[in-house]
Amino acid sequence: MLGAINNFYLSSGMLCVPGELNGVTVSADKPGDVLNQPYRLEQARILGRNIISYSRA
Repeated sequence: MLGAINNFYLSSGMLCVPGELNGVTVSADKPGDVLNQPYRLEQARILGRNIISYSRA
């Protein structure tokens, strides 16, 4: 199923920027909750680095 979605995006001219996972998810109930989820923060950093890399290409 993800392959079909990826192909649709590519055929529509979209860039698919990979992260380590197929997206970044996090939950928070109050300000600062995300800071207690270092794995999620690292996933966001990886995705951010990949977006910057793709935008420079």
